[in-house]
Amino acid sequence: MRPLFACQDIAGDAERLACLDREVAALRASEDEGQLVAVSRREIEEAEEASYGLSIPNFSLPSLPRLGFGRGEGEGEATVTETDTGARIFRDSDGRIDQVIGQPIVAVRTGAQGRYVFELANGQIWQQEDSTRVYVPRNIEGHTADIRSGALGSHLMRIDEQNRWFRAVRIR
Repeated sequence: MRPLFACQDIAGDAERLACLDREVAALRASEDEGQLVAVSRREIEEAEEASYGLSIPNFSLPSLPRLGFGRGEGEGEATVTETDTGARIFRDSDGRIDQVIGQPIVAVRTGAQGRYVFELANGQIWQQEDSTRVYVPRNIEGHTADIRSGALGSHLMRIDEQNRWFRAVRIR
């Protein structure tokens, strides 16, 4: 994009137009060949939200600041956004998801070794990984999960705000 933007600095109309035509043609060729893809900030954030907690070897999404997207006023500050399920996504000052608060739970079951498996409204499935005693109401309707990033790529989860945090892993 920089060569295209540099064309604006050319004083002569004919030279500036020739530069713009050349650089737009180069961008179009790169896009046609599949070497260039335009992605919006929102599309990257949605992909980060959808993949939060998944352990996918050799895969990571580029963070927004490293892509050169300015975060606007308050750059470098933590941000909060709300999802279509009503959960709040907290991002750290680097733009990475730090925690998800208030994600509705749609189903719960007991898995291996008596540990709970939670299905969330956004389609994610998380499993308890430790032996922490967790209170799970019989009727899960209206209850929510909070998930936060822990050390070394681990995650902690709690049911509603009054429950204890326990280790959890996303299984789907």
